[in-house]
Amino acid sequence: MDSQLSRVLSARSIAVVGASNDPGKRGHQAIKRLLVDGYDGAIYPINPNEKEVLGLKAYASVLDVDGSVDAALICTPAETLPEILAQCGKKGVSGAVVLAAGFGETGTKGAALAKTCLSVARENRVRILGPNTNGVFNLHNRMNLVGIDDAAPGEIAVVSQSGNMALAFFVDGIRRGGVGYSTYVGAGNQLDAGISDYLAHLGEDENTGAIVLYIEGLTDGRRFLETCRTVTRTKPVVVYKAGRTAAGSWSVGTHTGSLAGSFALTRDLMRQAGATVIERSDMILSVADGLAKLPIGPAGKIAVLSDGGGHAAVAADAVIEHGLDLSVFSAATCDRLAAVLPSTATVGNPLDTAGATENHPERFVDLARILLEGPGVEVLLITGMIGGYAARFTERLLDIEISASLEIGSLARHYGKAVVIQSAYAAQRPKPLEVLQTAGVPLFEWTEPAVRCIAELNHYAEAKARIATAPRIARECPPAAAIGIVETVASQGRTSLFEYEAKALLEAHSISVPPHIVVRERGDLSVAAARFGEAPVAMKIVSGDILHKSDAGGVKLGIA
Repeated sequence: MDSQLSRVLSARSIAVVGASNDPGKRGHQAIKRLLVDGYDGAIYPINPNEKEVLGLKAYASVLDVDGSVDAALICTPAETLPEILAQCGKKGVSGAVVLAAGFGETGTKGAALAKTCLSVARENRVRILGPNTNGVFNLHNRMNLVGIDDAAPGEIAVVSQSGNMALAFFVDGIRRGGVGYSTYVGAGNQLDAGISDYLAHLGEDENTGAIVLYIEGLTDGRRFLETCRTVTRTKPVVVYKAGRTAAGSWSVGTHTGSLAGSFALTRDLMRQAGATVIERSDMILSVADGLAKLPIGPAGKIAVLSDGGGHAAVAADAVIEHGLDLSVFSAATCDRLAAVLPSTATVGNPLDTAGATENHPERFVDLARILLEGPGVEVLLITGMIGGYAARFTERLLDIEISASLEIGSLARHYGKAVVIQSAYAAQRPKPLEVLQTAGVPLFEWTEPAVRCIAELNHYAEAKARIATAPRIARECPPAAAIGIVETVASQGRTSLFEYEAKALLEAHSISVPPHIVVRERGDLSVAAARFGEAPVAMKIVSGDILHKSDAGGVKLGIA
């Protein structure tokens, strides 16, 4: 673990540079938030024009502080950063969270300033988080340098290249309830510390059970994949990659030649490294919450328990459509279920309670126990109106539902199997559902996200097992032939390889590719014909101006 980064993200003393008594300034809001949240570390306001900020003694500079400083939150303009970083270095500050914009994203002048700041930071052994970040937090030590209200401590860590997307996650978690956060880092420009650094730190953070990454672009893809491969041996990493389309790539500034192909490759590489790649932003948090709470193991066979035929049918469809399997109940399990259910019920999977739970929600416990004890059931999905009976029917059922929720949570822990709840009342957050969430049972408003979470649990278990047994690949110098190909492309000022060059590069690394030949003039056709014989061949155009050959009509198949 990077000790400097760790010291910043678990800071016990913070200097707020640019502290202010103006409620509209970030240097005021940050200190107020620390005080309101009960941060029990030392807070040092830095402002040469103030004697006191929010009742705390103010200092002219970091160097004037009479105690040690773990981290600095810098709220001043970009041009002040070099001098402040030098002062932080002399004071022994481990890292600076830099809010200001105005660096590489603004052009040549900003890029030059960024280069100077990085040089000063490294010379003085100060890590830079940002710049152009909306802040960081560690809710387990009440260090909230973002200013988000009402977010609860928990197991999910978030690293995001978008402050707005991070805010969306937090608001969603607060609305859903039962979702808590450990650490958040706004990656910003990643001038110094970057996504791979934060991922490595969170992989060793004892308060983090699952990691969410919102990524727009990576500066060192290989390092990220190696870090991800290490972290996913012990913790799930849920990734949303923005810029999957031409419009999206333009928006985030990641201009690339083959846009759709690039994302497909990125997605597959991330999955090989064990990451859970989600392509719907509204599912990121729910999947991460489920992976953090559920026991990690192959999903195997799924039992669906529902109090309504509609929910049962929707759940069964979702299970099959996600490539999962429904359990086949044993004869003994069926007999036990029939003893609890009314005679009108049909015992099967999915299992419809046929009204047995409407006045007796405690029967969910009996049915859940039978299913979890039965052979061939690794996951139990309870779907329908569970937790909302008091709201739907009569208040006298509330205590019964709360007791049932406690017992279902105990069953999940006792049997060590995944129990997932989908309830039509999830958005209303009745007490029975809050009890289930507190017991570590993930809760969903809709069936499809619940089943998607189970599917990703299965995929992650498979990836974790694969990574655990796969040999680590040592970095080796590329073969001379491979170096030659890349050097030739670079010397011609190109940023992409022709297809025949890409195949040659693979062959240089002992990877087999289909036979091919480059035809530059009509006379070369006879050479190609002699090589391939009478077998049908494909012809593809080679042009630096045409990367999407099929779209341009540059591919002909079945040529004899």
